[in-house]
Amino acid sequence: MNDKDRVNQSWEDTILCEVIPLGRDYIIRLSGGAHMHHHHIGAVSTAYYAEPMFVSDLEAHNRSVTNTFLAQDEISISIASDDNDTVGCQGVKGANLTHLYPHICTMTHVVPGHKEAILSEPMAMEAANRLRTTVTVIAGIHYEQLQIHEIDQVVDAAWCIFRKALTQAL
Repeated sequence: MNDKDRVNQSWEDTILCEVIPLGRDYIIRLSGGAHMHHHHIGAVSTAYYAEPMFVSDLEAHNRSVTNTFLAQDEISISIASDDNDTVGCQGVKGANLTHLYPHICTMTHVVPGHKEAILSEPMAMEAANRLRTTVTVIAGIHYEQLQIHEIDQVVDAAWCIFRKALTQAL
């Protein structure tokens, strides 16, 4: 038996998304679980606009930077930038979202053992693009013993809740 069986609610009923203005910026809290004590911080992503840099400007900077911090056997965060990055963005290694939002950069911190960065980073980028400002997404969703298809349902529900909250904030 998993949490979904116990609560007899839709996923949308157990996921919360709050868009909080902070001056001209925003904080978005995405949390969920069958019980309130399951809400937590699993990943935090900040997306912000960066001024485009011209190739001639890049020569003055060291553009080959990669930092990876290990916690036990997991990568908690990886910030990467390379010579092909003409915008000057940093992001989680492997996320490769900069083609969708070419002037938006991200920084993501992941608590070891958590997977919420798959939500927090693209959500932060989408929100920064739509709100036209800096956005930090704090994500933490936990359910016990979910099957793969249920995880997909939770991810879809989280995106639905996020987009509704973001639309209301506009």
